[in-house]
Amino acid sequence: MAELEATVLAVEQAPSRAAAAGQLRTEIELPGALRYLDRLCQSIHRTLAAIRGLEPAHFTAVAPTLQAFAAALGSDTVLMCLRGMVARYLPLLPTPFGFDPRRRCRDTAVPRFQHQAGPDPPIAILETVPAGRFTAA
Repeated sequence: MAELEATVLAVEQAPSRAAAAGQLRTEIELPGALRYLDRLCQSIHRTLAAIRGLEPAHFTAVAPTLQAFAAALGSDTVLMCLRGMVARYLPLLPTPFGFDPRRRCRDTAVPRFQHQAGPDPPIAILETVPAGRFTAA
């Protein structure tokens, strides 16, 4: 959790996303690093926005960034502090912060298509008559 927090903070403080990607993810090429950092930052920022809505008494005026939450909480370990504050909501919050990897409502069933088990259906063999050779019976 601390690594994710440090990564998102570095992206928030960097002069550009490309500069942050070049420093943080040197083992992969720039487009892949940008995609990874974008997904990570978006998931953390969305979670912070959700927490802001879940705890409006504490975070109404706080922007959904780690820097703003760190200033509001007075702590360097924002995600760990928030996990303690919103522990009852963790099963509903998306990963990497919460425990719900699918980010969907638990009350709705996901329809799935399952084919019928058994042998393949019989193959239909169609005989065709060459063009111009049709005879009336």
